Amino acid sequence: MSRLLCALLFSLATALASAAPVENLYDVSEPVAGQQAEERTAALGRALATLVQRLTGSRAALDNADIQAALKAPEGFANQYGYRQQGDAVSLDVAFNPLLVDNLLRQAGVPVWGASRPAVLTWWLNQNADDTFALVGDGLEQAASLREGAQHAGLPLRLPLADLDEQLLATADVVAGQPQTLEVASTRYNADARLAVVSKPNGAGVQATWQAWMGDWQVQGTAAGADNSALAKEIYQQLAAQLAGRFVASSASQGEFILVVHGVTELGRYAQLDRLLEPFAPRLLNANADRLTYRLQANREQLAAQLGLAGIVAAPEMAPQVQPGVDANGQPVLPAADSLGMAQHYRWP
Repeated sequence: MSRLLCALLFSLATALASAAPVENLYDVSEPVAGQQAEERTAALGRALATLVQRLTGSRAALDNADIQAALKAPEGFANQYGYRQQGDAVSLDVAFNPLLVDNLLRQAGVPVWGASRPAVLTWWLNQNADDTFALVGDGLEQAASLREGAQHAGLPLRLPLADLDEQLLATADVVAGQPQTLEVASTRYNADARLAVVSKPNGAGVQATWQAWMGDWQVQGTAAGADNSALAKEIYQQLAAQLAGRFVASSASQGEFILVVHGVTELGRYAQLDRLLEPFAPRLLNANADRLTYRLQANREQLAAQLGLAGIVAAPEMAPQVQPGVDANGQPVLPAADSLGMAQHYRWP
């Protein structure tokens, strides 16, 4: 066994324990009207439904027969739960058992989105009563509803500082019509995707238009809610569903193949790679110098998108040249599908 692999195995548990980009992925908070048993059971069902959507990125997963059955008995999937009161509002905080929930999703045959997800930098403007707009910045009171909404959908969130320069830059016209103008200002926040939102009052509630982009990929939508908290949950849920289409592969579109990643020169990279490959049932076959070889169940396009979150790029030039052999009868024999020459090669830049 190589010294690199020994070091990796020795430190893996510690490195992974606090490295997940999405914190508290299996914890859900649901508002409740009271603490009666019936209300608690209903809230546990809603919380499990929220978690299923968070882990799959799809509302359609809730229609699965196995998941429907689980939603009728949600208590069996919870490690613990308790009530939390903020002012007049009461919530039921639930910590679900990751192993039991993961087993449920595997049994149901629905694709699962791993914990490593694109961080979303959000440029969010709220319209004031005097028709001016205010940029929601990190640390401001209004940021709480955005954090709650992003956590509800399972998206890592970044918020701008909303300093004077950013407030002058992020006008309603820019955020609504030309959000890519914010790209230069966005680079300081180390995020993968950008989200631009313009929120306005709508009767007793609020409504918004939003646009999101990541490289050449762009989506947009509209949403409404009773208040800013409900609006944020709806927008981030819509965005999560769109991102899941890019990063989560259905079992029907997956195939088994060999992945070789070059440039794994330190433990941090190994831990990050392990998290990125989590949705693809990886099995480490070999560790040789700075090269790791895995067997995966994956969709190749979505694997490329997932690895791209860490800047890992396709490197077909690093694959060894393989020449077909001949059998005893002189007929050509193709190399095995799992040979290094036939594998998918990627590298850290």
